[in-house]
Amino acid sequence: MRARKSPIRYTVKRRKDAPKGPFYVHWTVNGRGQRRSTGLYDAFEAKALEDRLNTEEVERSIFGRASVETRVTFAYAALQYIEAAETPAERAARNRFLRIPEPGDEPHPKSVFQALGDDQLADIDDDLMRRRARETYPDALPATRRRQFYVPALAVLKWSSCRPRSWCPSPDDIKKPPDSDPRVDFLLPQHGDALARATTTPYARAIAELIIGAGFREAELARLLWRDVSLATGEAWIRKAKMNKPRRVEFGQRARAALANLPHREGAVARNQYGRPYTVKNNTGGLFNAMLAGAAGRAGLDRTWTAHELRITWATWHYAHGKRADVTADLGGWRGKNGEISQTLWRYVKAAPRNIDGQLAEYGFDFSIEAAGAGDAVANS
Repeated sequence: MRARKSPIRYTVKRRKDAPKGPFYVHWTVNGRGQRRSTGLYDAFEAKALEDRLNTEEVERSIFGRASVETRVTFAYAALQYIEAAETPAERAARNRFLRIPEPGDEPHPKSVFQALGDDQLADIDDDLMRRRARETYPDALPATRRRQFYVPALAVLKWSSCRPRSWCPSPDDIKKPPDSDPRVDFLLPQHGDALARATTTPYARAIAELIIGAGFREAELARLLWRDVSLATGEAWIRKAKMNKPRRVEFGQRARAALANLPHREGAVARNQYGRPYTVKNNTGGLFNAMLAGAAGRAGLDRTWTAHELRITWATWHYAHGKRADVTADLGGWRGKNGEISQTLWRYVKAAPRNIDGQLAEYGFDFSIEAAGAGDAVANS
């Protein structure tokens, strides 16, 4: 028989350095003391909370879960998880990944919220997660199920298991599917030049040059309006970026020349072969991939390249050019909610050749706004 763990002992008390402040709940896990504010100032309420937490912990140690856990569904926990976000941007991101429908909207077919909503937290185990993930993504690769289903679901479960909330056990026993191998490829400057030249319309040329030369995300570029572009200074302002954090981007002479060749100066910048703006929806990807695949084939490249891989190419080139992680993070949108450089940047930046600067200059890719206009001739040729 498996040995039963000793129940955690909770103590609710005020901090010594804040005798008039809120009560804190204290407990110890693996020899490390933990502490969290209860938000309570009344001593009787604090004592009642202490008694409830310890009672639930004893039930959990004996029966495997506390009785209160059976009344909490994933849908309820997910809504509380979203409301607990510290900023509006973080709240929007949590809602986007969980895909909670707005009132009157049809449920999203790939919604984690819809798939697990009626399940009680205490019943969600490894088997149930695998079953729900297969039902939601029947034809997807394991890496897709991991990213689109497991990551947001486990975020809710982990938040719900945190003491003193304790709506469910910690989801440590739930194993995520294997991730895909990280992308390690990026284009060399001569290949980036060949791909851009192989585009067949001015619109496609501008899209390729802006992703390679400025690191736009697909949705950001598809939403970009002319009013937010300055050709004179080689700048653009992204109003609706990922995590809803506006930012400025810079682009060099090649992208400036490609934009100058477009036949319009109002509305959307990026347009398809018929001159119509792209339609961007939530979780829409691959807007430019068919166009880029055709260009890669005409350029004689060994395989197709996606817009995401071109953004990886930009990150690698930009960082190699100046070795300034802070600048690359600012322009590429890789800052955390507290302003720190996101680890995503280092997943994007690859090891570039030592002579990358010379190659970039040879083909007119320059990341300094004050660069000479030599890139105009390259982009117009």
